[in-house]
Amino acid sequence: MANHSFFSRRVLYGGVIILWLAVTAATFALYLSHSLQAARLHFHHVESAAYEQIAHKLVVTETVLDGFAAFHSDAENIVQSRSRRYARQVLQRFPHIYALEAVQRVSQAEVPGLELRMRAAGFRNFHLHALPGETMSEQPYYYPVVFAEPLPPRFDQVMGLLVDYQRFLLPGSAAHSSAGDHRVSAPFRLLEGPLAYAITQPAGLGQRQPQDMVERQFGMPLYVSVLIKTDSLRPSGVQLPPGMSMSLRYARHALDDPAGILFRISVGQGSALENWLFPRLTMQSRISSEVQPFVLHSEWQLGWATLGWQMLLALCLLSVFTLGLLLLLVQRVRRFEVRRVERESELYDLAIHDPLTGLFNRYYLEKRMRREIEQHKNAHTRFGVVFIDLDRFKPINDAYGHDTGDQVLRVVAARLRNAVRQRDTVARLGGDEFVVLLEAVSGQERMHSLIASLAEAVAQPIKLQSGVFEIGASIGMAFFPEDGESVDQLLLVADKLMYAEKQRKKQPA
Repeated sequence: MANHSFFSRRVLYGGVIILWLAVTAATFALYLSHSLQAARLHFHHVESAAYEQIAHKLVVTETVLDGFAAFHSDAENIVQSRSRRYARQVLQRFPHIYALEAVQRVSQAEVPGLELRMRAAGFRNFHLHALPGETMSEQPYYYPVVFAEPLPPRFDQVMGLLVDYQRFLLPGSAAHSSAGDHRVSAPFRLLEGPLAYAITQPAGLGQRQPQDMVERQFGMPLYVSVLIKTDSLRPSGVQLPPGMSMSLRYARHALDDPAGILFRISVGQGSALENWLFPRLTMQSRISSEVQPFVLHSEWQLGWATLGWQMLLALCLLSVFTLGLLLLLVQRVRRFEVRRVERESELYDLAIHDPLTGLFNRYYLEKRMRREIEQHKNAHTRFGVVFIDLDRFKPINDAYGHDTGDQVLRVVAARLRNAVRQRDTVARLGGDEFVVLLEAVSGQERMHSLIASLAEAVAQPIKLQSGVFEIGASIGMAFFPEDGESVDQLLLVADKLMYAEKQRKKQPA
């Protein structure tokens, strides 16, 4: 019984913990699913906001370049003052544009005239020169910078700088992308240091198509460019959450190719544990511009901060609190069940015992006899029923009162219990009548020996405060199945034999 109770207790607590784990897991899964969905929406919102800003700047850049080219549609030479006023207005309105420049095609014979005109325009040291560290090689045509706004402090470094036409302007090179007449460069370092790129298109003569072999081979007479610092394309007012990174690159470059990166933004990095536990969101969007073929790549490594560690901690505490409540509830239920079982046991005990002597009562005796009949009937064995009635008990009640009589009955009950085997059943039917159920008696001699023990136990003097009393017992016995196969039959036979014994004792000797 104890092992069964222990096992039941283990099953009960195990079931509660499993239920708690299941509910906790479901709650956490629901919260994480909700948090992940919210994170995806926020990620898409941030990426979309950055995309819109960048795309708008690219469109503005292309529009400014088209306008600057149209401004010089009827001229083969730059008019410095007029072009500068126009460029300053444009740059003031669109601060993300770093500079406007113009490149003019000149033959070797045209170089002295160009240098004189530029010096007369205020650039006293104007001359054609190559990039620092490079040598100016002899070419049939040169492409020097003849206009720049704003002018750097050392404008002589920019004005007259030769642009490598074959590398910088012609389409088909790996360093370029083209759309119509526009040409976009790969990222390069400005003389001032920052990273930038340029978009160039032909200008002059109404942006006509090349008319002869020279123009087809060496390009149009005049080109205009916009220079964009790559950092100016960074989205402003868009706050990246912790763990998120964003980069803008050329579409033809791989993600891990640093040569094609225009800018990269990163706000912290997730820990190794966060990288293992939480998903990484990625999004890649091609900017809808043929002139500037860029790709916006965004990544977000979700982590504790992303999914709200405060809420996770609150859920953990709530889960532990819930487990405590469940265990407390189970404990209270078990205590209630134990008390219920104890009350039922007490009630059952009262229902089957005689309140005076503590012996079993008639209800239990008959129940036990019916069970014994079934068992012995199937086993083809026998048991005995002994009916006992006390002798000389009524005078004690009459002379000394019922209290003394009750004491005598309790002493007799104890002696009967001690006189039989542990497996035998002693019951009080009422008054001074007792019945003993003797299990598995094999023979008459054994039965008579047990009856003799019962009679001897009852016949012993009973010493009480009110006196010493000597009583006896009239005994009758019946056997299953010889004397009957039912409870009533066996009790009736035993009762008749007991009565006959009592009558025999009353006859004079």
